[in-house]
Amino acid sequence: SMRAGAPGLWVPLVATAVCIVSWLVWRKTRQRPSQSCAPSIGEDDTGPPAHDGHVHPPDVRAAAESQSSKQQVEEHSAPEPANQVPLWVEEIRRWIQSHDPILLDVRSSFEVAMQPVPSAVHIDINSLSTERRRLLQMAAGRPIGPFCAHGIRSQAAVEILEDWGCVAFNCHSADVVQFALAANKGKPKRRRLSYQQ
Repeated sequence: SMRAGAPGLWVPLVATAVCIVSWLVWRKTRQRPSQSCAPSIGEDDTGPPAHDGHVHPPDVRAAAESQSSKQQVEEHSAPEPANQVPLWVEEIRRWIQSHDPILLDVRSSFEVAMQPVPSAVHIDINSLSTERRRLLQMAAGRPIGPFCAHGIRSQAAVEILEDWGCVAFNCHSADVVQFALAANKGKPKRRRLSYQQ
């Protein structure tokens, strides 16, 4: 009976031994990468020195180079200054400087009171036709630059003035005209030409 039961005793012993060996192999392979890794910054430098005899933190170098490259890109791609004048506003400014026009304010009386332009002639767009004779006598052949609040009524005034045979240019708005007058202050005006037809 002992011989018949002997093989049955070896089976659990062999299975236990296989489990122990497998666990030891797994533990050894898991610990191996940590033993071969270089020490991190702040730990004892037990690894081999760099080629110049010092251990350098490569991540600090990379961060410095990345910051320098970022600054160079920002310098080359810097946006235009916020106070740069749009081209169409500069065109109006040059036209006012070179033509010395009659600046015609076609806004309502309420708008003029809120934002007056002292050097301009005020005639409401709705009264422009009835004030035609007075405006033409006042212009005396000079070009006329209508303006309003947003450039819509002034464009309508340009079309009316051109139908009358006047030289007209849309000066857009009171803000633009005030900017142009301030920017042209002290600058020499060109010789006034006669535009009377």
